[in-house]
Amino acid sequence: MVDPIKDGFDVVFGTGPLQDSTLIARKVFSLALFLCAAPDFVGQLAEPLVDPKQLDNPPFIDFGFSRPHKLTVAEHKRRYELSPQVRRRANNFQVCKQYILQGLGIGAMPTQIICTDELRDGSIVPVLPEWIPDPLDVHVTYPFELSFSTLISAFYEAACEMIIESSARV
Repeated sequence: MVDPIKDGFDVVFGTGPLQDSTLIARKVFSLALFLCAAPDFVGQLAEPLVDPKQLDNPPFIDFGFSRPHKLTVAEHKRRYELSPQVRRRANNFQVCKQYILQGLGIGAMPTQIICTDELRDGSIVPVLPEWIPDPLDVHVTYPFELSFSTLISAFYEAACEMIIESSARV
């Protein structure tokens, strides 16, 4: 976990609740997620996954910082809150992806930036693709002392602009 003040950073991108009340967080974008697993893991399940209620039992790879973790998935107007059995947890999507590739469980991963190659080559497959996890908000976080900095404001505006331009190309 990065602590912007102790580690000497002016700004960091992060998700989840602030761990320090002296920091400021401003939302930059929401990260779309999808449920996925290694094909061998899915093949070893006792029954095919057809309902989100079934996701409470198999091992889950959790992206996050704290327990207990709930994950809400939606299909059109229907919503279901999962209480998965967390096998592994990491605050880094690359680490979570490695756990999934090793067949350790099902996880919620970003749709386009982390698993593109794995989806293409079939080493990761979607699970219940019609059920979409709630998006994950990504914030820029910085110390309160920098909240009036024009450089921080310019960085925030540029980051938002770049994300909007980048998502328009996808």
